[in-house]
Amino acid sequence: MRSNSTEKKALLLDALPQCILLVAQDGTILGVNASVEDAFGSRAKGLPGTSIASAINMLSDSRGQCVDLGEIVDRCLATDESQLTEAWIDPDAGESLDVPCLDGNVTITVIPVPGEGAESSVAVVIDGELSMQRSGLRDAVLSMVSHELRTPLLHIKGFVSSLLESDIEWAEDTKLDFLRTIDREADRLTAMVDDLMEINRMGSIDLPLQVESSQPYMLAYAALDSASPFTHKHRMVVNIPEDLPEIRVDPLRVMGVLVNLIQNSAKFSEEGTVITLDAEADSEKVTFSVADQGPGIPIDARGSIFSLFYRGSGTEQTSGSGLGLAVCKAVVEAHGGEIWAECNPPEGAMFKFTIPLELPSKTPSKTRDTGDDPGDS
Repeated sequence: MRSNSTEKKALLLDALPQCILLVAQDGTILGVNASVEDAFGSRAKGLPGTSIASAINMLSDSRGQCVDLGEIVDRCLATDESQLTEAWIDPDAGESLDVPCLDGNVTITVIPVPGEGAESSVAVVIDGELSMQRSGLRDAVLSMVSHELRTPLLHIKGFVSSLLESDIEWAEDTKLDFLRTIDREADRLTAMVDDLMEINRMGSIDLPLQVESSQPYMLAYAALDSASPFTHKHRMVVNIPEDLPEIRVDPLRVMGVLVNLIQNSAKFSEEGTVITLDAEADSEKVTFSVADQGPGIPIDARGSIFSLFYRGSGTEQTSGSGLGLAVCKAVVEAHGGEIWAECNPPEGAMFKFTIPLELPSKTPSKTRDTGDDPGDS
């Protein structure tokens, strides 16, 4: 049982914004404060008992030299003096470690904690972007979902307003079509709210998927229907065979990717030009593509356009929120696929993304219990 003094110290450490890890002489992590849990997500619970080197081990200082946390801990224990260093946590390094949210410039302070013999330990204090990374990512997810809310809200508002027009007598089949669209878009909104709640419970930004078997051409035509308010001044060409293999996906999310790409193509290409939607399959995946006849994307920008808040140069390019393609990337990667941009000769842009025929086992998913095929409208 903790003493009152220990309890007060623990509460104080939990209140600090810095990530604090208590490390034993042999480099084993003895405990962490609440900020570590915020930064590392649900995996923070597994840190005690592991070595500090395995938790964060690929750092570079301002001179580009490797920072060895284990060596710094040893030096602190040997000299009984605090050690201070600045480091850059490489975001790519986090992929090879079993720890998320490692990215940015941080200051690392290693402070000796008094003890007798083997009881001596140190406190590793990590201050900077790491301690703020968790909340930053959560804010990014909220921004992404907010961006996705716009299209279904636009459709629901538009069709409800149309049905309420007192001077227009809609045919029964038209009314039914409007109501089906409203119902489908309401399902999209519900799914997003559910995902926000699930993300908060999980303590990570992995997107949970409501998976079911779907036909690629049905997903494409449902997306075309949803994107129709943006494409009525363009010529749409669809080249998607009906005999493509079914894929296990979250249909509402994949539809959202297609709607986003179609909307982008319509936004950045002249009225009357062609937007082409294609899909093909091989033994491992289905590849979707959306191509336009707009100005295209510079080669040096094709990697950056999928980053959060990235907006190209020029008045029209900077008018958006810089979230749409980041949303697409997150959804595609949650399915185990890839997304990229190419040129569309003789001019224009082409976006492609893949969906594996077999959903990766590591993908957070659950089967959708109810709901019609998104193409049933």
